[in-house]
Amino acid sequence: MIRRIRRALANTITAGALAYGALIALYLLLRLIGGESIPVVRMGNALMPALLVLAIAAGVIVLLMRRVRLALLFAPFAVLFLALYAGRYMPRAQAAVPDDALRLNIMTFNTLATRAADHARGLEVVLAQEDIDILAFQEYVGEPFASDLTLLERFPYRVENADTGTIPGNAIYSRFPLENVSFIPGTLGHVRVEALLPDGQRIAVYSAHPLPPLNLGMNPAIRSSEIADLLARVADETLPVLLLGDFNTTEHSDDYARIDALLDDSFAQVGRGLGPTWPDYGFQVPLVQGWLPLIRIDYIWHSDDFVPLEAYPLGYAGSDHHPLRAELAFMPSG
Repeated sequence: MIRRIRRALANTITAGALAYGALIALYLLLRLIGGESIPVVRMGNALMPALLVLAIAAGVIVLLMRRVRLALLFAPFAVLFLALYAGRYMPRAQAAVPDDALRLNIMTFNTLATRAADHARGLEVVLAQEDIDILAFQEYVGEPFASDLTLLERFPYRVENADTGTIPGNAIYSRFPLENVSFIPGTLGHVRVEALLPDGQRIAVYSAHPLPPLNLGMNPAIRSSEIADLLARVADETLPVLLLGDFNTTEHSDDYARIDALLDDSFAQVGRGLGPTWPDYGFQVPLVQGWLPLIRIDYIWHSDDFVPLEAYPLGYAGSDHHPLRAELAFMPSG
């Protein structure tokens, strides 16, 4: 009886692994053929590289079951993963910048407006980052961040559009004076300000939050439209630009490619590993706290006026997103 159960379980695992492997192979093939015009490709792009990681895990499982020939079918997924991401795990030399270059510490954090009960943890994580110069919030609810005395002292300049109950808010906190504020129309809202740096230079800072495609049956049309509007604004800028926020897209989407053609992705340049920032539902299941993030959808984009020195996500902060921070050297090209 026990043997039959074991055999049935092994056959079920084998069938599941084969089915999953076939689906991933189909996604990769359709991506080559039609790209994001095909819905399943849009779905796959939204979940990469988690799909490859799970495929590799399936291969390891069947290998441990001593089904070597079957495990070999998953080897191409491992090869593709290495081709795409191996460089992210290698040591990277930090860019050489002049000693007198202004270094800015930047953070972006989607606080998850619906989880106000857990924002104390988010405040704790933010307070631990004592050297942050500019902090962008998405799904900003105001409290407890807006009234914390330590944050008030650290960030005397703020632009806030708190959660209204229907549209999650957006905010930018800064050590530097903020001027020329613009709240940009969007389903979830965006904001643009100008920060006046100590050397007299101005930079444009955006906090953006394009709509996630998951709410639309994996149709990214609204997200793409909002990103296109943001990029049109950035293209017209005469100032150095920081574009921060939750973009609800991975680096494998067409929308990412459009942003990347205009700005640079700090983490892709200097980050280590995959840098996943979403999802972490540790507030619902404490045992998985900090372990769940699978994909990177939060970004610190910058114009050529900045040189990234380091970038990395932080740990669990009471939200389904992990905050992302980066250190950038300001070296204006103009």
